[in-house]
Amino acid sequence: MLKREYLAQVESGILQKDPDQLKIVKILENLSKNIAKDGIFKNIKRFFKKPSNSFEGVYIYGGVGRGKTMLMDLFFDSVKTDKKIRQHFHRFMQSIHTRLAELSGKTDPLSIVVSELERDYDLICFDEFYVEDIGDAMLLGRSLEKLLASRVKMVFTSNIKPSDLYLGGLQRKSFLSAISAIENHCEVVCLESVTDYRLRELEKSGIYFSPIDSDKTSSFNRLFQQLSKGTGSGPGSIDVLGRKIAYEDSSNDTIQFSADVIFSSPRSSSDYIELSKEFHTIFISNLNIISEEDTARRFIAFIDECYDRNVKVIFLSNPLPDDIYNGKRLVDKFQRTLSRLTEMQSNDYLQAGHKG
Repeated sequence: MLKREYLAQVESGILQKDPDQLKIVKILENLSKNIAKDGIFKNIKRFFKKPSNSFEGVYIYGGVGRGKTMLMDLFFDSVKTDKKIRQHFHRFMQSIHTRLAELSGKTDPLSIVVSELERDYDLICFDEFYVEDIGDAMLLGRSLEKLLASRVKMVFTSNIKPSDLYLGGLQRKSFLSAISAIENHCEVVCLESVTDYRLRELEKSGIYFSPIDSDKTSSFNRLFQQLSKGTGSGPGSIDVLGRKIAYEDSSNDTIQFSADVIFSSPRSSSDYIELSKEFHTIFISNLNIISEEDTARRFIAFIDECYDRNVKVIFLSNPLPDDIYNGKRLVDKFQRTLSRLTEMQSNDYLQAGHKG
């Protein structure tokens, strides 16, 4: 049971008991029961009308660091079905666009994709549901209603209430059907807890660990474990725009890279855009003084993209920020980067939601 697991983590000190989180645990448990019922009656359910009090999803919204992703992940792990998927929303939409490209030339390829999702999954979980791209908005306007009207259950986490999604976006009228689908088929709940658990850890430890020694390395690694709730996958690689990028550790929307991999290897701004969309917190280890101009340009581009999307960037670095760059050609540009690094350590920045 989800509540039992939540309380067990409270008892072990991993989580702090929060009454607002417990309310959402109860809602998610009800959704889990609906999934179980659908599984039991899957061969005869087509003959029965859905109960009027049933719902097909849960939409959890609220401020940054409230525990939305943690609750969704506990729920996802507790659901007893192999036909489930949990993805960051941006990466999920990338896979949809890729599949649509594969189906180019077919009649109504989007309907084919939706049918495949209905066939393959009982549960779809989206983390950081945030729509800014007109292409995504158009696809969602057409597909969410059909998905939620099926017996696929969906869970969304977002910093934004449904009625404010894609606010001010181009051709927003075409997206309103997606908002209606969420509001009609999902239980929409606000996680109102005033405790920002992520911010509390960042304020306590800081986000810039320097110089690199055993104590700073231990603190850096400990912060990753705290923010990821000990769910890191260890070393691996992530596909970004068709290229593999090695990481040192990863857990859902938190990831850790070595500085050499991110800045010294050939990278484009497009890589940093994709990373900053998908991850709300990025750890960078083993940063040393930068004298090579191309490396400095990549560092500047990385900070620019992370800053624009309110990504929290944690550094394990030998030089202090003022000493990172010792080249000559980019001194003026790097001054702006230093200003942004300073702002990224402020409470206002740390409290701001990720623009995924």
